[in-house]
Amino acid sequence: MLNVMRGGTLIGDIESEVGHKIVHLLDGSDPSYDSHRHPIHVAPGTPLAEWFAGDMSSSGELLVNSYHHQGVKELGNGLVEMAWAPDGVLEGFYDPSYDS
Repeated sequence: MLNVMRGGTLIGDIESEVGHKIVHLLDGSDPSYDSHRHPIHVAPGTPLAEWFAGDMSSSGELLVNSYHHQGVKELGNGLVEMAWAPDGVLEGFYDPSYDS
């Protein structure tokens, strides 16, 4: 919602617009629904990199839960990218004018 409020746009459905390389949303009846994870790459020097420094791999990757079928297409004004899934879907962004 923040992205759209800042003039950004959305990927309406990741699976149909981006593809199936990474599963971002399992069917709710899937037994592994609550434990599903996928990797993200975290940009160095971002708040996310700072917060999870002890949990990231040496390549800057984290495993995160995933319960979404929409994503950021174009990032809104004043927002900065900080994490992506391997399929290119933006998984994290922030506003650098706010203190981390």
